[in-house]
Parts: sequence; structure tokens; C-alpha cells
Amino acid sequence: QGILKGVGKIEGDVSIGSGATVSPGNSPGTLEIDGAFSLYDATLAIEIASPSLYDVLAISGNAYFDSGTIDYHFNYTPSLGDSFVFVAADGGIFGADTMAYRFFGDLDGLQFQTDLVGNTLVLTTVPEPGAITVMSVGLIAARRRRTRCSLPRR
Repeated sequence: QGILKGVGKIEGDVSIGSGATVSPGNSPGTLEIDGAFSLYDATLAIEIASPSLYDVLAISGNAYFDSGTIDYHFNYTPSLGDSFVFVAADGGIFGADTMAYRFFGDLDGLQFQTDLVGNTLVLTTVPEPGAITVMSVGLIAARRRRTRCSLPRR
């Protein structure tokens, strides 16, 4: 039940077990692992200070996740579309779908999505589900109107 925190480079494989925490950076920053990385029933804590300043875990090998938690700590209020590549693993990322997510900060009304994009994990601020539906219906209605207006009259 310890914590691995800081910046710099660790040579070799790293395995983080039950109850432990990995916290890359020093408010914020990048922690590099020159090898494979495994996180089992542990926490990955990511601090996000701005759209361009946030913690990153950079791994030269594979990254394995299993039943842990990713904690996102926001030190600012994000905007729609803000995106953060917080894990990059040259060898690939496995098991990210087994992780739970927790969010901390002034985030009222905001929604987030974590995606596996290539060999990276990306957090993005997305519209609330209802907003997507309303916007889509509006676009469909506008398209129909344009189509009707462009038809020749008989």
C-alpha cells in the first residue's frame, strides 16, 4: 500500500499491486517507464492543471490494467472538447476497460469519456447525452428542410 510518485525515468518493468497508487508528475509532469507496466487493483492518479499541463504516464513496453481505478484531479474547470492523452504505451494497452473512473474538482454538469486510441488512453470532455440528442435532431430537421427547399416545384 505505497505510492509511486514523481517525474523521471524508471528502467525496467513496473508492477503496482492492490491498494497502491501511481501518481505521475510533480504537479503535474511525466513519469517514464522503460519496460512493461502493470497495475492490478490499484489507483492511477492523474492531475490536470490545464488543457496543456497534466500528468502523463509514458511506457516503452506494454501497459496492463486489471480492476483498478483512475482518479482524475482537475485543478481548473475544463471546457467541452478538452482532451488529455494521459497514458502512452509503445507496446499497447490492455485491460483499460476493467478500470473504474473517479473525477475530482469543479466539474458540475460536465461529462467525460475515456477512450483507447491506438496505444494511448485519452480523456475527453463531451456533451451531456441529452445535448447530443437535441443537437442531432436539430441537424436532421435542418437537413430535411434544405432538401425540401431544393426540390423543383411542379
